[in-house]
Amino acid sequence: METMASKLCTYCTVKEGIYRCPKCNARYCSLYCYKEHKDRCSKETSQLYSRRDNWDEYYSTEMRGLSYGKEEGEISDNGDDLSCHSCITAEQLQCIGSSESMVELLKNKHLRQMLNDINTAVNPDEALAKAMNIPIFEELACECLCIIAND
Repeated sequence: METMASKLCTYCTVKEGIYRCPKCNARYCSLYCYKEHKDRCSKETSQLYSRRDNWDEYYSTEMRGLSYGKEEGEISDNGDDLSCHSCITAEQLQCIGSSESMVELLKNKHLRQMLNDINTAVNPDEALAKAMNIPIFEELACECLCIIAND
């Protein structure tokens, strides 16, 4: 008997996965999620995606090798490492924070853990680059960009 969590889309983890990947049997909810999954589907990830219980294993495989130096909630104090093109305004940040789609995405405990891991990494750029290979994090980044673009 499948649990509700095992029926979720393996890409977005929000909606019920009513379709299955022919290669690895991963669940997906839409054509968009299937296309995103299909681009990343390989023998290596097929085994991990095939069972919902293995999400933690997939995540730890992607984020392996990162070292962490900051405590949870601590913000980097070297503000000079940010260039102007990588900064957003307070208004844009407020729009992201009040977005219903962001609230929905952040209900995913794995995504919240990824964000915490990036925040506490000794090399956040490396952690961010690795996280961008994980579909749910990529979706978060795309949603942030869409919100900023519409602002």
